[in-house]
Amino acid sequence: MIILGLYVITRLISTFFPNFWGKLFCCVKCLATQIETLSGEKYKIDEDKAYSNNIYREMIIDDLKLEYNKTKNEGNDYRAVIETGVIKKEIKAVEYMLRRFDVKKRTIKEMINRWLRQAYISEVLDTNDAFDKLFKVRKSDPSHRLKTLYSYDIKDNNFFKKTQKVEDKIRKAYD
Repeated sequence: MIILGLYVITRLISTFFPNFWGKLFCCVKCLATQIETLSGEKYKIDEDKAYSNNIYREMIIDDLKLEYNKTKNEGNDYRAVIETGVIKKEIKAVEYMLRRFDVKKRTIKEMINRWLRQAYISEVLDTNDAFDKLFKVRKSDPSHRLKTLYSYDIKDNNFFKKTQKVEDKIRKAYD
């Protein structure tokens, strides 16, 4: 009798309210999601991300210093070329490159300033001095190590290693 009663009730609801079950399911799903979110079981904040989209953050201090100085020198070289008037046709392209160099230098400086604040270093003469002082602090800190699954160096790529082996075999065959 109970089964027959449930069947009749479900048929009546389906007949008079055709979208009722879909809306009920949607409401139950939203309620379950809200409960999981509030309880914190499903969403946990991972402070130490496994992947990074900022290559500069993953570089060691010495490499970052070399990259900053290289960018600074290239920017100065391009500015000197523009001032002397050697480039006349592609000035907009060179200006674009200069803007990219400035963005790169600003990004590195922002990271260095953040690291200086974290290390409680306040007196710094210039950017290179900041690199030197940070090296003393961060040389034993493993947090700057590469955290991704893949290296940015092409020589670490397995496909590149296989290509080198094939090239060696071809050289041996033709020698």
